[in-house]
Amino acid sequence: MMDTAYPARYPSSGIAPIVHDSLKPGQASSLDYRLKTDFQFLDSVNFIPARGYYFFSNYRYSRFDYYYSRTGDVMYEYRQYENELYKAEAYANLNQLDNALAILNNQNNPRLMRGYLVALGSGSTKQEILNAIFYERDIELIAQGFMLGFCDMRRRDMLQYGTPLHFPVPGEILDSLKMQYYTFGGVANADGINTSNGGWFDNNVNVVNAPINSNEGLIVYPNPANNILYINIKEKSLINVYNENGIVVLKKQLTDNQINISSLPKGLYIIEASFGKYVRFAKFCKE
Repeated sequence: MMDTAYPARYPSSGIAPIVHDSLKPGQASSLDYRLKTDFQFLDSVNFIPARGYYFFSNYRYSRFDYYYSRTGDVMYEYRQYENELYKAEAYANLNQLDNALAILNNQNNPRLMRGYLVALGSGSTKQEILNAIFYERDIELIAQGFMLGFCDMRRRDMLQYGTPLHFPVPGEILDSLKMQYYTFGGVANADGINTSNGGWFDNNVNVVNAPINSNEGLIVYPNPANNILYINIKEKSLINVYNENGIVVLKKQLTDNQINISSLPKGLYIIEASFGKYVRFAKFCKE
């Protein structure tokens, strides 16, 4: 998000990728100064591999560390900036783009004051403005407010496939109403109503990392595919295919730029190609 070249998932090998040749493995770079002030880079991560490498990160959120060592400070539950972003979103959806830009480009608001980001131009489209608003919500409002992250992802259809979209009715309430128990959540129940059938990966190509002096991402075709999936990569690569639960369902050492996916059930998958110190990802659909 803050670094568009950074991996969307941690490599299944557990080895931190080199995202930028001038930086350490796993280290990101961003025009947003809050990457330095709000996040701490870690050379090593004390995670349990059995939980899945896709949970790993070389960064931790450190903005509010001092609240644990000081007394008398106030941790705000609802900030004025959150309300300003709601107003900006309303203006954008009403096509009052100048009013939305005035909020985002206000030098006293965090986007410029803390992030030192360049002001959005007067010709910015509605979608560009909405993207900037949600970026601000995702970065500036971390660990503040109740369920902000969950609800923002839910309304953008970005919750991982199979995630419950609301809280269930407690069993004792069902008993008192003499109603049957029910189950929702999980991939098998992904109907887009009670359980998410979306996800946070881009629908097309998700470029995670590219070799030196290259902006080329991982491209797979045809997409959707039935039997053979072709991959635009020349290097000998280790291929991992993940299902929507983040489980590796296919692994292969790529030598001929194609993999046979005929054995996979219909659905959405993430393909990870690792070669040397580099990793790329893409999303594809099996029909």
